[in-house]
Amino acid sequence: MEAQACGLPVVASNVGGLVDLITEGETGYLVTPRNPKALAKKIVEVLHNPKESQKVGVQARSFIVENFSLDQMVRLTEKVYEEYTRR
Repeated sequence: MEAQACGLPVVASNVGGLVDLITEGETGYLVTPRNPKALAKKIVEVLHNPKESQKVGVQARSFIVENFSLDQMVRLTEKVYEEYTRR
């Protein structure tokens, strides 16, 4: 998330919560877990395609800002408190 917030394209293994943060080719790139060759190949592809990488980085930053900004997190936290205090 920190790299995405900085506008960087992320290459990560297709595991756990990363799947929720990365949309392939839009907000980053996912590779098969435990496959260092696939990881290295994708990193090289990203490095050799700076225009595409920059586009993905910009989209990643937008995704993080829209979904995980301080304001958004405060609103979601307040919503949880409101729901539990009404019970």
